[in-house]
Formats: sequence, C-alpha cells, structure tokens
Amino acid sequence: MKKNLSAYVKEPQFLSIGIIFALNAVLFSLWVTRLPEVKETLGLSEGTLGFVLFFMPLGAFLAMLVTSSIVRKWGAGPVTIWSTAAYCFSMLFPLLAPNSYALSASLFMIGITSGVMDISMNAVAAALEKIHDKVIMATTHGFFSLGGMIGAFLGSAFIGIGFPGWAPMSVAVLLCWIGLILLNRMIGHIIDKDEADEGSHFALPGKAVLGLAIIAFCTMMGEGAVADWSGVYLKGITLAEGTLIGLGYAGFSLAMTIGRFYGDGLIHRMGGLRIILLGSLLSLSGLGLVLVGETYSTILGFTMIGFGYSSIIPVVFSEAARSDKQSASRGITAVASLGYLGFLVGPVVIGLISEEGGLRMGMIFLLTMALTTLLIARGSIRKG
Repeated sequence: MKKNLSAYVKEPQFLSIGIIFALNAVLFSLWVTRLPEVKETLGLSEGTLGFVLFFMPLGAFLAMLVTSSIVRKWGAGPVTIWSTAAYCFSMLFPLLAPNSYALSASLFMIGITSGVMDISMNAVAAALEKIHDKVIMATTHGFFSLGGMIGAFLGSAFIGIGFPGWAPMSVAVLLCWIGLILLNRMIGHIIDKDEADEGSHFALPGKAVLGLAIIAFCTMMGEGAVADWSGVYLKGITLAEGTLIGLGYAGFSLAMTIGRFYGDGLIHRMGGLRIILLGSLLSLSGLGLVLVGETYSTILGFTMIGFGYSSIIPVVFSEAARSDKQSASRGITAVASLGYLGFLVGPVVIGLISEEGGLRMGMIFLLTMALTTLLIARGSIRKG
C-alpha cells in the first residue's frame, strides 16, 4: 500500500485530483462540526433540522440527473474546476443563515454544486485511469476521507479556540480558490467526456443486484447520518463541549481514511462479501458504544463505525459490476442510485425518529440498518 500511495502522490495529475477530493471533504467537515452550534442558534428541533438537512442531498440528487450532459458538453476537467469554485463559494452561506429558510436554501445550493463536483471529479479520476492505465479510484476516495479527517480536527480546534464558524470557513475558501489556479493547470484540460455516463443516471436495481443495492442504501444512509448527527448527538446526549463535539466525525473520518487506503489488500485476502460481513459487525459494535451515551465511548463508537463502513461501498460497486452480466455500468448505476437515495432520506428519517423518540432512538434505527447489511452479507456467503 505504501508503494502504491507513494507512486500516486508522485504523479502530478493523480495528486491533483486527490487534492480536489480532499478539498470537498475539508469544507464539508468544517460545516458539520458547526452543525450543533447552528441548531442551537436557530432554535431548531431534531425534526426541523432533519428536514433542513434534506435539502443538501436533494440538490445533489437533482444535479446528478443533468451533470452527465454538462460534462459531455464541456469536459470533465473544466467542469470539475468550475464546480469546485462554486462549491467553495456556496459553503460560506449556511454559517451566516439567519433562519431555517435561508439555511435550507443555502444547503440546497451546496447540494447542487457538490453534486456536479462529485460526478465531474469522479469522471476525471476515471479518465486518468484510462490515460495512465493505472487503478487510482480507491486511493482517490481515500483522499476524500483524509480531507474529512483534517477538516473535522481543524473544525474542532477552532471551536475550542472560540472562533466564529464563518471565519475559518472564509479562510479555507480563499485558500481553495488559490489552489484551484494551480490545479487547473494539471487537470483543467481533461476532456474525456465518455466517463460522465458511468453511474451518473438514476436506475432501479434488478434482481441480480438487489441485495447489494439494499446494502448500499443502508450503508450510505449511515454515512450521511454520522456526518450530520454525530456532533448533535455528542452535544445533546453526552453533553460534550468545545473541541470534543467534532471528534466523533473526526474519528469516523480517520477510520474511513485508514480503511480505504488499506482496504484493497484486505479485500484481496478475505473476499468482498466477508469484508462486508466484518464491516457490518464493526458498525454494530460501534453503534453499541454510541448508545452507551458517554462522551469518549461515543467518540470511539463513531470511529469503529468508520472502520466498518470504509470498504463496504467499494466492495458493493465491484460486486455489482460483476453481478450484472449485461452491463457492468448498469449494475453500478443501480446500486449507486439506491445508495444515494439512502443518503437523501437519511437526514429526514433520523430527524423524525429523534423528534418522536430522542436521538438514541435515531441511533437504534442505524443499528437496524447495520444488522440488515449483516444478514444480507451472511446470506450471500452461504449461497456462495
């Protein structure tokens, strides 16, 4: 793995797209570490917060329906650079929102820009794989988790220092814009438009990939829920303060980073379905620690969930590509579509459950999602 990562960072184009992935996650983490503060400032209930959070994945989902056409017209590289610049700009607004309506609108704008960015930057990574005849996707997504970890730790530190949320975000956005000038020279000219079609449309899963699609739905719902609700849970249930509020998501992102960078080797040795089985067991154990409701056990629990989730989606995509005998891309698209749907409805579901039964009940719901993944994986191994 060290050799592969070293070769990755020595290639300027590989490193450039990895940095783009990391920038996306750094800014997002700076936002989610402030989510408990925004909730308290605006006086939002769990149900209202869940509804407000719905607008970000909704915007991303709608963007996913049209981005392939945009990339085919303008090219993956240029769309990546401009959508990243727009995404950075949009991240300034939620921390300045005076009410829930303005917050919803700003999150919807973030969703649209991040949705375009997500598809176009993945298209660039796929194009670079083709150009250089090397597999870099897993490592590139590892940089996203690395950015999430860095952003979460920085966000937690700034909370501890007492900086208002908009101040570090403004500096981060300015630095990102400066960085994009340099990154544009590396990847801004890539015009491989065919890669935009890979996994960029909504599709219902067929019988061959239905189990995998359900696993993707459960896992991506959990990923989104940890990002949106870990800080709120730490503040509201464990009564964590200051720097500790953001450490749940920081630990989750750190574990996702390690798991994704080392996951390929484990998948090769153990097999994909057994990795899903192990991941779901780790997630269940982590959620058990979260439900204890003590600050440090909760942070450890979110970290374990990160290890559990880290390799599930890469395995699911690979298995889906092999399961659909007619088209690998169709299998991936169907699984990704249900996964994004889980990410879309997750914030609302957790918010509504927490509104009626408390945040612990929301975490119990995630536990049932992890249990569903475990049962499907176990059944698939027995059939195999």
